[in-house]
Amino acid sequence: RPRLRRDELTCGDLVFFGPDGPDSKAADIYHVGLYLGNGWFIHSTGSSDGVTLCSLDRSSYWKAAFAWGRRLLTPEELAVGSDQ
Repeated sequence: RPRLRRDELTCGDLVFFGPDGPDSKAADIYHVGLYLGNGWFIHSTGSSDGVTLCSLDRSSYWKAAFAWGRRLLTPEELAVGSDQ
């Protein structure tokens, strides 16, 4: 699946974060979240905070670290799965 830019993200896409943002190499990705839409994503902090909601727009940290997104299923693939 191709890498997605921020403006291509849609609800359900995975968002990947790395030390060099979009210039990060795949081996350097250190965090993944699930995109919810309108700049928001959920992710596990790995601490007692559990799963949290964050904004790619309001957080300078996540904004700078965003490397790319990936869509695991297309709308067409999701539609096929709903009939089963």
